[in-house]
Amino acid sequence: MKICFVGPPSLTEPAEPSVGYRDEIAGLAEMAPIGILTLAAVLEQHGLVPRIVDLNRFYYDHLLARAAGHAEEDLCAYAAARLARLGDDLYAMGTISSSYPLTVRIARELKRLRPDAAIVLGGPQASVVDVPTLEAFQFIDVIVRGEAEESLPALLRALSGQRALDSVPGVTYRCGNRVMRNPNASVTVDLDALPIPAFHLYPGEKRGCPTLALELGRGCPFACKFCSTNDFFRRNFRLKSPVRVIEQMHFANAAYGAVKFDLIHDMFTVDRRKVAAFCHAMIESKTNYTWYCSARTDSVDDDLIALMSAAGCDGIFFGIETGSPRLQKVIDKHLDVGKAAAVVDSTARHNMSTTTSMIIGFPEEERGDVEATVGFLIDSCRHDPIKPQIHMLAALAETPLHSRYRDKLVLDPVWSDFYGEAWTHDSESRQLIADHPELFPNFYVLPLSEDRDYLQELRNFVLFGLKRCRWMIVALQAECRGDFLGLFDQWLRWNIEQGRTERPPVYYSDISFADDLLTFVGEHYLTKINPASVATAGMLRYQIALRTTTERSPDFLAHGVPGSGAAQLTSLPNIAENVYLIDLDVDVIAIREALRRRELPAQMPWGPCSLAVRLRPDRRADLLQLPPLAAQLLRMCDGRTSFKEIVNRMEIPAAFRAIPTEEVARLGVETLAEQELITMMSF
Repeated sequence: MKICFVGPPSLTEPAEPSVGYRDEIAGLAEMAPIGILTLAAVLEQHGLVPRIVDLNRFYYDHLLARAAGHAEEDLCAYAAARLARLGDDLYAMGTISSSYPLTVRIARELKRLRPDAAIVLGGPQASVVDVPTLEAFQFIDVIVRGEAEESLPALLRALSGQRALDSVPGVTYRCGNRVMRNPNASVTVDLDALPIPAFHLYPGEKRGCPTLALELGRGCPFACKFCSTNDFFRRNFRLKSPVRVIEQMHFANAAYGAVKFDLIHDMFTVDRRKVAAFCHAMIESKTNYTWYCSARTDSVDDDLIALMSAAGCDGIFFGIETGSPRLQKVIDKHLDVGKAAAVVDSTARHNMSTTTSMIIGFPEEERGDVEATVGFLIDSCRHDPIKPQIHMLAALAETPLHSRYRDKLVLDPVWSDFYGEAWTHDSESRQLIADHPELFPNFYVLPLSEDRDYLQELRNFVLFGLKRCRWMIVALQAECRGDFLGLFDQWLRWNIEQGRTERPPVYYSDISFADDLLTFVGEHYLTKINPASVATAGMLRYQIALRTTTERSPDFLAHGVPGSGAAQLTSLPNIAENVYLIDLDVDVIAIREALRRRELPAQMPWGPCSLAVRLRPDRRADLLQLPPLAAQLLRMCDGRTSFKEIVNRMEIPAAFRAIPTEEVARLGVETLAEQELITMMSF
């Protein structure tokens, strides 16, 4: 039997047809579907070598084909035709809630093209809506529920006639006109016994992949009302042993060059002793690997975070969800908000790239709860390593939240942002969602005490405001003193005065939003609301200077390698890509440091301030204050002025005149290169 695994579509950002295509494709290796790769490795142990297809890759291929005029608009038809041409006997398709309509549509078209092939669904979404899915769609043959290491090989034997289908645990299937649901399969107790995921079967470039995902464990013992993860793993918490995880890291490093690992487990830190054991094992292994994990803020403290950092943890995800103590109890999350803030501060002190994820749109939510959630998120962004997330709540199928509000969900043009933006909301998907609310509840609107359109726009304002003007938003929140929503209301009224009565979600992701925000702060907030502002006024000057500087396109494109080589007389030092030099008359570093301490400066810190600003791909900005000599050197690093010319033009401060000019320049240029602010080329 020829088997094809189809990874679930998981992209959340739309892409252009040609911009960054190679980088995006290369980055897919970091998003490899670890569950499917593990199942593929299990089948290899049974003598089967499945094919693995990544629908994310199909998405990029389809964009390019469309741009060249070689493909129709419909991604589903394109993907199904490519799958059908493979000629496999069984297509096992992974599912997640955000792209389930797309998966169902591809399965339907695939069955039309290959009526004799078996269509099998698995994964979190199909597992919880198995019976209604089979009742609704005759083109889907079987659904494998939950963990499938035992049930999938048994299903394949049944489909080959080697055993009865009704003896296969964990599957739902059709028998004539009836849908049959066999008892659950056992969970995999000994995760160490699972084989290393079959990365060698994953399509695309394998070698030179610096980041890979590895499964650390399964199961979450908590029962948050909005979450579906605990149901999929039946709340059975398990961890792989440190020895096994490190062994897989060594394998991935030797085979693919991986040095950074996304350790997949929803709740790694539940058992402190096991976390400590893993960290000590990592330290004793003397590797240089780094890793990322997920945790609850009430299951870590400063000592454990320090140990994790020493063991190579440089990133952590916290699903905090709400900054309201009242709502923490309502949703059964039960986090101490004050302790959560202290833990976020701790990770920042250890320079961990920490994601703080929040949700708004709970049915029981009141304005004060929203204010607390937005305030918590913005306050956490006082730290550079923090990556903010804020989502609109979606009713995931068969969660306690969905069960309670099942009969009150409403289909609304304002779709849940849980639906991946990369997948087009075409009329066919919309009709499918409308016809089957029990299968796609996450696209429906929950009853809210606050206006949903208002919350959606607030979410976009906060998220993209932090992305474009982070420190100005932090300053605004600090100055609003618990009434950031009042400021947002002023923003809405100001837009109406400007003649912008409607602002679609795409408006906030565009640079025009940042321009309008700067205008609003300068012409309205600082003149009518808070003329005495120091922090926001200073940060506005910085944002305007940054916006003006980044608009200037250099007339040269060549870039060397950051930090490469020593300064020679023939070198052409060039400011690095996405690095900008800004000269201000306000010490914004002093303002930033006051905001970090949750303080507001009493007076404007006037004085010359030269900043080197490095913009990251996610628009976060690293700020480095430069002494006058370093700023002078960086201004001359334009890719056209040789190091020899720089030496001749330098104005040496009196303190350095005893040292030869060439040595001062060489030390300065090489320091800028070490800081990755310039590149070095030769002519």
